[in-house]
Amino acid sequence: MTVDQIPERSILITGCSSGIGLCAAETMKARGWRVFATARKPEDIARLKAEVGVESLYLDYTEPVSIEAAAKQAWSDRHPLRRACDRGLPAKRRSRRSHHRDIYKTRIARMEEGGKQTFKLGPEAVAAKLVHALESKRPKFRYYVTLPSYAVALLRRMLPAGALDAVARRN
Repeated sequence: MTVDQIPERSILITGCSSGIGLCAAETMKARGWRVFATARKPEDIARLKAEVGVESLYLDYTEPVSIEAAAKQAWSDRHPLRRACDRGLPAKRRSRRSHHRDIYKTRIARMEEGGKQTFKLGPEAVAAKLVHALESKRPKFRYYVTLPSYAVALLRRMLPAGALDAVARRN
């Protein structure tokens, strides 16, 4: 049986209260799919039913933490993850005398500010790949979304493992 012969195409999408999950639910519903979705809060379920038109939802009672909030929290000076990362850096890299200090300051500032950054795409990019994967007659084994993911896939094909590890160490 092919995808075209299935009378009603259905999909379960988890985490539909925002971000990639919400965008995927909206996209697939607009394309005629029967969407089953999960959300953590009753108000999110009501909003999804009213705005997106999903037919059935499951209430997930896990503790909610958004990715952005977790990232900001993780990179605050008081968070154990940030302290562990700082301890893991060689002393020379943390040193004010390091010739890499400006690079580190720039990267840390970029991580802390969030927002739109180079190579960062919105949830629509993932939804487009989802559509392609589900509606293609010959789906691929893997789908890459960002330019860095394409670059790494190309490097994995071209470089031996030791060379790839050296590139990873430099970045």
